[in-house]
Amino acid sequence: MTYKVLLATADPALHPEIRDLFAESGEFTVAQTVSTAAALVAEVADREPELVLLHEDLGPAPALAIVRDLLDRRPTLAVVLISRDGGAGMLSAAMEAGARGVVTLPVSYADVQTRLTSAAAWSQRVRARLADAEDPDNAVALGRIVAVAGAKGGCGTTTVAAQVALAAARSGGRRGVCLVDLDLQAGDVATFFGVTAHHDLADLVDVADELTGRSITGVLFRHSSGVQILPAPEEGERAELVTASVARRVLGVLRTMFDAVVVDCGSVVSEANLGAVEIADRVLVVSTPDVLSLRGAHRLTRMWDRLQVRKPADCDVLLNRAHRRNVVQPGLARRVVESPLAATTIPARFRRLEEAANTGATDIVDDKRLATAYARIAADAGLLRERPRRRRWRGGDDTGAVQSLQFALTVPALLLVVLLALQALLVGAGALVAQRQAAYAAHGVERGRSLADMSDAVAADLPAGMGDARLTDHGDRIEVRVSVPTVLPGISKRITLTSSAGVAPGTR
Repeated sequence: MTYKVLLATADPALHPEIRDLFAESGEFTVAQTVSTAAALVAEVADREPELVLLHEDLGPAPALAIVRDLLDRRPTLAVVLISRDGGAGMLSAAMEAGARGVVTLPVSYADVQTRLTSAAAWSQRVRARLADAEDPDNAVALGRIVAVAGAKGGCGTTTVAAQVALAAARSGGRRGVCLVDLDLQAGDVATFFGVTAHHDLADLVDVADELTGRSITGVLFRHSSGVQILPAPEEGERAELVTASVARRVLGVLRTMFDAVVVDCGSVVSEANLGAVEIADRVLVVSTPDVLSLRGAHRLTRMWDRLQVRKPADCDVLLNRAHRRNVVQPGLARRVVESPLAATTIPARFRRLEEAANTGATDIVDDKRLATAYARIAADAGLLRERPRRRRWRGGDDTGAVQSLQFALTVPALLLVVLLALQALLVGAGALVAQRQAAYAAHGVERGRSLADMSDAVAADLPAGMGDARLTDHGDRIEVRVSVPTVLPGISKRITLTSSAGVAPGTR
């Protein structure tokens, strides 16, 4: 087996010496040589070699600081330091920084066969364990980190981060979800969830070099929704204590503790959220569908590119408050930003979120369209245990099938309502006619007309569509029965209505 080595040294005379030793051993090959720390970081990000052989004079930062920075970015990387000092002090300092060993100048064949082979084999074993597909129960699973940044203030960055974290928590992951507030100057995640936190991210600064899951657990707040929250510092001036190195170390430990880690990076760039954007598995840039916000998203991703933090193509612009009546639609948005647009947009239904946001009940959102949008965003980011299935109808999108089904059910229901209203009008009109005809018949009898004459007169006076009137003489009152047609399907009989009017005593 041949291990790929990234050689980092500013001394060109060392190149042939190392290459000759590697050729003699047959187990190593120099995949790339770099002469600056910036080039080293870029190569590690692109190539992910098994081993980095780092010369102590690479500069400009101290060699041990470079080692720490590399391991913050790639914890599975094996780094061996080339030093003139091979004493116990140097070895101890290098091991504390995370290096797998120290070799002294001039590098010997024995060093290559022992220290370098051991370090490279360690890196390979760790990576194999993490990617263990044959026995996933024994694998050391790493959760996914999703960073959410805002193109400008007011885009809804915190809302998106919170709702995506809640959607991930509802999927029932075995190790849960953590929401980290890296909007260090104006973080409101804790307030958003209506909680009062007694610890925050700044409490981890002093123990960052010896960070463990237990120390992080002590500053987390567990919300009733299942989301665990790591708040931003309550005092904004403490934000400067949280460096990129601290942020990367905290997130590195969190991804070993949780299935999903969602980071609210806010809309103000800081050293800490740059570290989060750099190591995140997915980055969402939240923008509203207007030109100013989209230009802000473009500037933000271009700045990340200039700082060699993340390339624009590796970010997704997420449109928040999208509506078909907006002037800026996704087609136009794609021409403004360099990064791809997220497949899902968030509908403009903030009124459904306003009460929950202002009362600290962020987890209570009863709008199905919003909930579906956030669930799809979480699924696209790989945060859900099982991706929501989108049913297909005859090979097409299920949206059309659902709409067709809704239309098919709505039309008969509306027709039935109309028929019921029409039937009610007919019955009401029939009752009025029966009452009027009963009074007419009783008045005729009082004036001496026979019941037969009144029956003919009432029948002639009935509106068209009503059946023949039937009169009954009860002595002190005359009863009239009329019928009205039915319009309801399945009912063939007419509806009979009865009314009566009294006859004055002594008039017969």
